[in-house]
Amino acid sequence: MAANYNTLPDFLSCMPQETALGLLKRFISHIESDTHTGLEKAMDIADSFAGFNSVPGISLLFQNELRSNFERCQSGQLYFGMRLYGILLKVFDLVKEKDPAKKLWSNLGNPESLERRALQNINGEIIQLVLFYGDEDGIASFNNFLNLFKSSKGWLISENKLWVTIRSLTGQPIIIYANRPLDEKKEMDLQAQDSLSFYLQQRSDDPVILIHRGHSYHLRQTLKRLQPSVRLTILGSCGGYNSILSVARISPEAQIIVSKKMGSQFINDPLIDVINETLQHDKDLIWEEVWAKMMTRFRNDGFLLNLFNEYIPPSKM
Repeated sequence: MAANYNTLPDFLSCMPQETALGLLKRFISHIESDTHTGLEKAMDIADSFAGFNSVPGISLLFQNELRSNFERCQSGQLYFGMRLYGILLKVFDLVKEKDPAKKLWSNLGNPESLERRALQNINGEIIQLVLFYGDEDGIASFNNFLNLFKSSKGWLISENKLWVTIRSLTGQPIIIYANRPLDEKKEMDLQAQDSLSFYLQQRSDDPVILIHRGHSYHLRQTLKRLQPSVRLTILGSCGGYNSILSVARISPEAQIIVSKKMGSQFINDPLIDVINETLQHDKDLIWEEVWAKMMTRFRNDGFLLNLFNEYIPPSKM
């Protein structure tokens, strides 16, 4: 939970170093022991790297523990573990680097803008996939999201039992698919996502924009829907910042919008609205301009402005 809210370094700094080291050992050690979960655990570890630069002591403990596990696997000829810890050490070094080349961010992408033509398919359409989850907040978020388009004459909404399809009626063609937030206790929300994904696959409609609309503990399910074709990912949950490396591994060309701490539908919906309005008008997404429009929307509301200030555009990643 601390990692998801980008407070893990603070948490570890509030305890004796010996205790912190013990927790890190439990978090990092022996991830190679189960080949079915090893890669997933390595991704969890990598997702926690970003916040450690501000705490040098904890950062050193982290690095030493990674190196210790790599050497353990090396001496035991545990090749799966050597591969996992070797990659983690390289990624950790990249996160720490401050050289002018900015190797990490050149890998993840640090663009100032996203060209509209890079999002278009052969028919000139921009396909978006928005994923919701069936808890109370997810239902409220879905309803607010739909209201964005119901209140405008520029969109046509088609609905079935599992998902909705939203098409632009003015400007450039945009098609948005969103699953319904059905009962999460019966995993009906995930079944709706599966059905929608299969439908898109059958139509060869590859989403180029993927939007996560759920709590941080649902994010793992959303990341399973990532494809190399995705060019923009909006992680509208708390602490999405910690998942940028996971996104980059699957969709290396994707630009990423995240919240460093708290995510909110009161920010996500206006942000989606500004992005779609820009694309409808056949304009590129210039992130400085997008952020300026958002700041203008929230300038008279200190609470929302503070929430928005936690969001990071691709150009500031």
